[in-house]
Amino acid sequence: TPTVGGTCTPHSAGSAPTPSSGLCATTTPILSLAECRGRLLEIARDQGGCRFLQRVLETQPFDSADVQEVLNGLFPHLPLLMADAYGNFLLQKLLEFAPDETKIRITMAVAPFLAEIAVTQHGTFSVQKLIESVRSPSEAAVIANGVHPDQVPLLINDGNGAHVVSKILSCLPAEHRDFLYAGIAAVETCNHRQGCCAVQRCIEVATVEQFQCVEDAVMRHIFTVLSDPFGNYVVSRLMDRGAALYGSSPHPSSSTAGLSVTNERCAQLQRYADA
Repeated sequence: TPTVGGTCTPHSAGSAPTPSSGLCATTTPILSLAECRGRLLEIARDQGGCRFLQRVLETQPFDSADVQEVLNGLFPHLPLLMADAYGNFLLQKLLEFAPDETKIRITMAVAPFLAEIAVTQHGTFSVQKLIESVRSPSEAAVIANGVHPDQVPLLINDGNGAHVVSKILSCLPAEHRDFLYAGIAAVETCNHRQGCCAVQRCIEVATVEQFQCVEDAVMRHIFTVLSDPFGNYVVSRLMDRGAALYGSSPHPSSSTAGLSVTNERCAQLQRYADA
């Protein structure tokens, strides 16, 4: 099992991976790949070593023996590298140069750990790179299937994770974003200082079906969300988006009709605020 500052468990919302401290510092410049044999992971997590390995990727054909040696040596440690202070740069370079068949292999290898990696200081950048460089619907599906809906609050409520959520909304096709909407929990995310902003972004680009997922979650806790300093912004955005999707008449299959209660409650809260 790949380890990222400990054991990294797929679909575990409470064990975000963090790179370990105390990384080695290369005092002698690395002149050849032969010097890296047997210690590729150590070299990849070192500032100078990471730069050397990036040059190997930049200057040699991807199917060359040297590049394949680097890829094969590091492949079991890809989740760790994604969250590492220096390794994440090497991983991003690997995504840039990898042909399609290798890219999807990399995506499949790291997909079960994406949520944990995305909320780390350095991992957020490599996960965003992975998402923005998606080349096919099948690759997008691997990413979508790698994040369980139970992990969505972890992403949405975290500053680093929220950047990944934005990248998902802008880069993945709508049909591969359903997991985000399935995982939005009204009180846990809408009433969160960071989460309320991410949920509003989700609402802005939602399809009708995705909108209804958020709407149903909010309506189950409408007064708790509406009376919250952060949640009330989500309700306002929900009403605006509902009007844009359905016009003046609620969609017959939607619970938007219940938002008439929300409008009344908003007016009541406004009267309290003006008092």
